[in-house]
Amino acid sequence: MDEAGGHARWVRVSHWIGAASLLVLAVTGFVILMAHPRLYWGEVGNGLTPALIELPISRNYRHGGFTCEAIESRRQVWDILRAARESLATL
Repeated sequence: MDEAGGHARWVRVSHWIGAASLLVLAVTGFVILMAHPRLYWGEVGNGLTPALIELPISRNYRHGGFTCEAIESRRQVWDILRAARESLATL
């Protein structure tokens, strides 16, 4: 123990490492849930199997698949990113 009566430094450091790890775990779990808000029960879980619970909490709720417009817009974004990368490579 320290002279001030608190915990040892290694105890305080390990506490804050654990607290930060728990926060990162919670945030990443929330991000995964927002990306795929369907909860499955069993050996497999994907868009082709029925979900046990579908949470209506994100824009990805009841995802209907990709449309031609969505594929084309993604292709345009990749073209813009590729052009930007090439222009940066020439600098």
